[in-house]
Amino acid sequence: MLGMSPRSSIGVLLAALATIPLAGASAPKPGVDWPSFRGLDASGVGDGRPTAATWSVPANQGVRWKVPIAGLGHSSPIVWGDQVCVATAVADGGGEESLKVGLYGNITPVEDATAKAWKVVCLDKASGKVRWERELHRGVPAIKRHTKATHANSTLATDGTHIVAFLGSEGLHALDMKGKPLWKQQFGVLDSGFFRVPSAQWGFASSPIIRDGVVYVQADVQKGLVRRRVGRQDGQGEVANAACGRPDVEHAGDRRHAIRAAADRERLQACRRL
Repeated sequence: MLGMSPRSSIGVLLAALATIPLAGASAPKPGVDWPSFRGLDASGVGDGRPTAATWSVPANQGVRWKVPIAGLGHSSPIVWGDQVCVATAVADGGGEESLKVGLYGNITPVEDATAKAWKVVCLDKASGKVRWERELHRGVPAIKRHTKATHANSTLATDGTHIVAFLGSEGLHALDMKGKPLWKQQFGVLDSGFFRVPSAQWGFASSPIIRDGVVYVQADVQKGLVRRRVGRQDGQGEVANAACGRPDVEHAGDRRHAIRAAADRERLQACRRL
């Protein structure tokens, strides 16, 4: 969502920008790599290999391997080279959590104060063997989730050198390809639920992208505008908070939009429209 109605109380926001050195990073290979949500250039197209027309998980038809991942997560897997990575949120105690899918109109969030462990799990693409897993954050979620959602909705992003995970209120985290933590940034509580019913908290789902040495994340929040540009390597940088103005589109192309907030036209921010 790039704009807001004058009558709307929803805060549009934008972007946290994290600048990361990309020395040694290479371009993703079609048919091999799937570096972020919807793949190369967010196109949703996987070139380079024939498309599977039929498969069946219960019958093990067309399935190379399957591996259970602890916890709940709507995070799509990403692929780089021979490694597959995914995010998950695991409840303390290992108890099974509810997930109610299907068509229904209930806006009430899940009432659950159980602490969670947010993790990235990376597996071997050929065998499904877990190569490593890294806990990024542990605690009671700052925001509740919808009954159809999880606390790990956002898809990871990679450039072949870094893996970036955005956990919403639990922060933006950068790892190397072997799971070593590089830096993290906290943006405070990001409540992106139903603005007309503030108690209807639905969790967070905006996925990051990496382009030209910059990590881009977008967040529509219930009120206020958060802007942050984080510096190189350690993720540290300046912070500005302001009331949200209506953004103007300055450039549109390749599904990425550079935008300016009308209230602060000198501060160029960026976001990706899904």
